[in-house]
Amino acid sequence: MDVSFFFALLGTLITVATTVATIVVFLLKKPPLRPLIITSSVVLLVLLVGAEVTLHIAYPEGFGPGLPSQPSGSDMLGDPTARSFWQRTPSCVFKPNGYHLLASQGSQGLTVCKRAASSLYHNGIITLNMCILSGGSGGIGFRFPFQSLGFFFEMDANRRYKLSYSGQTLINWTTPSILNQSSNVPCYDLAVVMENPSLSFYINQAFITTCLDPYTSQDTSAGQLALFASPGAATTDTDILFTNFHVTPLSRLPAKPFSWTYFPPYTPSSCKS
Repeated sequence: MDVSFFFALLGTLITVATTVATIVVFLLKKPPLRPLIITSSVVLLVLLVGAEVTLHIAYPEGFGPGLPSQPSGSDMLGDPTARSFWQRTPSCVFKPNGYHLLASQGSQGLTVCKRAASSLYHNGIITLNMCILSGGSGGIGFRFPFQSLGFFFEMDANRRYKLSYSGQTLINWTTPSILNQSSNVPCYDLAVVMENPSLSFYINQAFITTCLDPYTSQDTSAGQLALFASPGAATTDTDILFTNFHVTPLSRLPAKPFSWTYFPPYTPSSCKS
């Protein structure tokens, strides 16, 4: 749930209420009413502060920047021209229903299928659908500098997510409470918002976490995009299906018309603990 609007609105209301009350008290020409106005202002301030603190307690991880209602641009896995930018190997295969990444049971390492190096992305909103048809796990790779590996946002068949960078685990396997447990085939709508050093992650349109990219500066963090599959400890071959891949400009992020005043928002820490 994106509660940033409510956080910001409460902060603005606190400012407006206290400012108006102060002006009225000093301009009021009827002194007998001053205690009533002051008392009312204090009560309103306490209620607004209490509501904002409650939101902070209810959402200790803070909130994400929000996602646009619709992605922009063509489907990078569906459009025939866009498909030509992706690797095609025996393990990276386009089929009528989408892009399949394959990994054999017991194999070591990841199956990584990159988009052409001519397509580099610094900021943007990555969205896609991923279904684990069999086997282990899969996900999005982004900010791959040159031939090196970058970030991996990964999901497995047990509805857990993981964040890593070039083989180093940053956030170990975690199960978000928002995932639908009734689905027979684990399918996820994944999203990553890359906004300079800030990286925000979503699963099924629900905000998961935000952290700061510790490896690249704001000026040099552009890199390739990739998809990947991992056999892990699966007892069957891994087949991950990817569809509806879009990269939307940050200009499409929902607007935030209000600003914080008294209580700062959650400040993300480095992705590297």
